Amino acid sequence: MDAGGLGGTVLVIAGGAASRAACMGGIGLPVWSRGVTPLKPTKAGGRDLGGQVEIAGVTVEPGLNVNDSAQLLASWSASWDYSGAVKTVHLGPNRVTLLARAGDTAGRYSLVLWDMAPPPAPGPPLHRHLNEEEAVYVLGGGLDVTVEGRLLRMGPGDFANVPTGVEHTIANPGPERARFLIILSPPGYEGYWEEMGDIAAASGKMPEPDRVLELQAKYHMDSGGVARHFD
Repeated sequence: MDAGGLGGTVLVIAGGAASRAACMGGIGLPVWSRGVTPLKPTKAGGRDLGGQVEIAGVTVEPGLNVNDSAQLLASWSASWDYSGAVKTVHLGPNRVTLLARAGDTAGRYSLVLWDMAPPPAPGPPLHRHLNEEEAVYVLGGGLDVTVEGRLLRMGPGDFANVPTGVEHTIANPGPERARFLIILSPPGYEGYWEEMGDIAAASGKMPEPDRVLELQAKYHMDSGGVARHFD
């Protein structure tokens, strides 16, 4: 897919002032960062909102602490017309909350809140999504994002976009938990986390590797035959 004029490039935005929005599939995404260097030039455009920031249709005043995820998510939630209840699943020591799915966004994107445990809990293997573009926005803690062999150390306010088919992985370097938003466009892959969590809740343990690989194939995740594990 064409990422709203990004031309299929990996996007990591720096700049400090929270007065721009990147577009993924036509979606206005928040952009804040601290000390992250772009991997390559991008064609991302932005607009000056006169000192305000528009996030998912909600205009936020500059005084808002953008790292206060509860306040930010409450603002978003107030603007959404949910087709169903928000759902949280547990994947080992991690918590995954499905905030918005296809039915909430006219099929344009899904929004997922991750609460990732620190080491020794692992991140996913190197993988690529064959259908979805994936964006990551860090709310709290630290996150190591590896894209096409390059490591990005991200903190609160940092944003990265990974185009469809690009190999990547994420990990929490610790020592605290990492909280971050994932935006998937088009929606769909979030069903993998949901199914994994449902199996774990019903059986009291995470699925066996063969079942994990089946689900990864179902949701178009290519990890070179390596099954994801969570603890």
